[in-house]
Amino acid sequence: MLSRFSTTAFAGLRIPSLTQTTSLLSAPSVPSSMSSMWAISHMFSSAAGANKAKTPEQAAKLKAKSLQEKEKLKQQKEKERAKKVALREKEMQAKKAAKEKLKLQKEKEKLKEREDKEKAKKAEVKAAKAERPKRPLTPFLVYVREKFATAAEKSTTEKIASLATSFKALSPLERQHLESVAATDKARYKEQMEKYNAKKEEEKKDRPERRNPFSKFVKSTYQKGDPALLSLPFKERSQRISSLWKSLSEQQKKAYDS
Repeated sequence: MLSRFSTTAFAGLRIPSLTQTTSLLSAPSVPSSMSSMWAISHMFSSAAGANKAKTPEQAAKLKAKSLQEKEKLKQQKEKERAKKVALREKEMQAKKAAKEKLKLQKEKEKLKEREDKEKAKKAEVKAAKAERPKRPLTPFLVYVREKFATAAEKSTTEKIASLATSFKALSPLERQHLESVAATDKARYKEQMEKYNAKKEEEKKDRPERRNPFSKFVKSTYQKGDPALLSLPFKERSQRISSLWKSLSEQQKKAYDS
């Protein structure tokens, strides 16, 4: 029966093992009369199929396909990595922009706060000047006030220069009127300043004392009038007072914090 197969049919075929051959020959599903022929035919057809799947062309194709899949997977990973890098860069740029925006906002707030303080200070100075009595007029200023509107010159500088010349040429009798008006205005200024100063003194008394505990301690130390301390040079005296302050307990320091 084996003689029917040419020698070329066996070339390059993988011959099954004895165990595989025995198993095939004893298969119950094959008729006994055909078992030997079926087993040998199945054995060699399986071997031929296995060898057919491993031909050089197919192996090359499988290898090429595997390389393509690996390259595709590599490209996909590269894309994902690039996407993550771009997303991280975008997040960093957003954080940087938010930080810059916050910094700019804080700078604007500081600038506005400084401008508000300056405006408040200017308004306070202006209000203080408005509250303070106006200085008294001198005889020359009384003369300028009376004659300025009727002066022939056009510019203010020319008018003042012309009035100064004419003022010097006034007689003692003409000056008497100007001096009388100036004296009345001086009395007005003196009276208003007395009231103004008295008001400021009252405000100063009502204003809380703005001294830290150490400043109060220094003031108290000077008020005691210790001759040995006061006779020291200023630098040594300051160092001595500072040492005395440091030697006090926290409870003693609290007495100057009220």
